[in-house]
Amino acid sequence: MKQRCTYPRQFGLLFPLILAFVGLSPLAASAQYPYDQVVAFGDSLLDNGNLFALSGNAFPPPPYFQGRFSNGPVSVELLASRLGIPLDDHAFGGAFTDTQTVFDGAHPGNPNIPGAPGMQQEVGAYLTAHPTVDPNALYMLWGGANDYLNGGQTNPGIPVTNLTSQITLLASHGARYFLVPNLPNLGSLPATIGTPFSDGLNQLTAFHNLLLAGSLQSLHASLPGDQFFLMDDNALVANIQANPGAFGFTNTTQAFLSNPVGDPNNYLFWDIVHPTEHGQILLSGVAFAAVTPEPGAVGLLAALSVTGAGFTFRRLRRKSARRSP
Repeated sequence: MKQRCTYPRQFGLLFPLILAFVGLSPLAASAQYPYDQVVAFGDSLLDNGNLFALSGNAFPPPPYFQGRFSNGPVSVELLASRLGIPLDDHAFGGAFTDTQTVFDGAHPGNPNIPGAPGMQQEVGAYLTAHPTVDPNALYMLWGGANDYLNGGQTNPGIPVTNLTSQITLLASHGARYFLVPNLPNLGSLPATIGTPFSDGLNQLTAFHNLLLAGSLQSLHASLPGDQFFLMDDNALVANIQANPGAFGFTNTTQAFLSNPVGDPNNYLFWDIVHPTEHGQILLSGVAFAAVTPEPGAVGLLAALSVTGAGFTFRRLRRKSARRSP
């Protein structure tokens, strides 16, 4: 099956238009912001081929794009490219926010891949290799979906506490800039929509996102010299599913791989849980807006038609009273 995935074409028509709208090139962006690299920890939403390499280049297999859980580069790769800085990716598909992984041999339907880490192990291994971390790196931590979807977790406080502990640990080693996405509605994925679990998963998602925002607020208060950026992935996906055509999609509830006919990037989902290349591009735009809180970022949000899809945590604090659930 032919794929539209070669890296030079990764942005399709949308990404150059976003760049033109904001008025910034990737190289110009790198000169304006303090980050010198992106360092990523998380699961398959950020994995740029780490699990694939660990599995001996076996999983995920084609037609997945070069070991990504998508049909093209993932959002963190696009973000680093947009900022004009390198990516140091430590995310592994299947990671829970603790030491567990989907690929431990105990989860039916998934291969056993020895050595696959959870996020706690990802961060621990990184700090073992970097006792003093790069203070100018942008550290991105995205996790929790596997805890709920594959681990049966029903207490959002546990994944959020895990993420908070990892951020605090990185900060204690010198990290200063953090980008932390929330979760899309886990009951509205192709894997779960219309099932008896849908409403419960969406409620868990809402509690997770509320606790995560509160945790970042507490971190900001206790570490005023550091910066915490909340990426509102939930708002982006909800807006896309409410108005698919405005974002260039024709299908936002089914997986392209379930019926691989036509252009996969007309679909929001590549498989039953992961976005297509088109979706990854939009996610990267929201990530970029979240970490570049200048007037250009506001313009980007308008271009994407995503209310509140990306904001710095300082903005979140100012608006918290008006955004209460």
